Amino acid sequence: MVLLSGDQPCILGRVRARFIFHPELSMGLTIHYELRAPGELSEGAVAGILSQLRERAIEIEFPEVSDIFRLAVGEPILVNPTIARPGENFFRSLASCRLDLFVGEEEPPEWSDTVTIDSIGFTVDPGDTELATFGFMAGQRSRESDATGVAGAATDWHWRGFCKTQYASNVSEAHFVKAHTRLVALLDAAIALGIRVEVRDEGDYWETRDAERLRSAVRRSNQLMACFGGALSDHLGPDAEIEGAIFDHPDFEHLEMEGMEAVEKDIGMMEREGWFKPPPDDPGD
Repeated sequence: MVLLSGDQPCILGRVRARFIFHPELSMGLTIHYELRAPGELSEGAVAGILSQLRERAIEIEFPEVSDIFRLAVGEPILVNPTIARPGENFFRSLASCRLDLFVGEEEPPEWSDTVTIDSIGFTVDPGDTELATFGFMAGQRSRESDATGVAGAATDWHWRGFCKTQYASNVSEAHFVKAHTRLVALLDAAIALGIRVEVRDEGDYWETRDAERLRSAVRRSNQLMACFGGALSDHLGPDAEIEGAIFDHPDFEHLEMEGMEAVEKDIGMMEREGWFKPPPDDPGD
């Protein structure tokens, strides 16, 4: 979606301008997770755990489950698209984006077009969502050494993943719930395999296992995105090229109306409680 840049005047109108202050504004309902395994595990042991997790993904009936990919230090981050396996470059690109997150006590590395940390993992498609990645990056040894000169113990094998599942609601809310809960089931399977898992679920399903609460969360998120998308489209005019999955939602206009009503109500509450000073009225309104 085309977004307003920071130097553009905010002339979306009084309510539309205030929308940017809304505490629930995000770029789509997403589930975030971190995976950890002990640093002393061999690569073979970690590969075995991931192989079992991949089998569970197949049993859970993800629409697509990729092969297991291995990234070795020194090889190019991406492979030729004409020979890449499904999901491979997606996994490899996300691994490369996270190189600076898993370096232990080392300074973040300079950007490189080659792999700098061994990684292994696979991707899954929960069903009309972003691909989700499951894997591990090798733990890094501390710079400090003991009295014998041996480097410190390796940090944990570690992975940080996320998946924006809101896209699946363009098919239906039931389809969205199925996709989202598939991911939760796979994270449960990871725990059963001994992987330490931390989750932040914007739909609150991980904590509550309440499907109706999950439906309400995606409905709310769709309303907010439709409200913002509609306001931006109105502001930029008919000649602007604006893209976003929310515009493909079969109930977009209804969601836009509901979103505007919700934003009006919430912004009024925020003003009364002094959360922010409202912007001046747009003289063009």
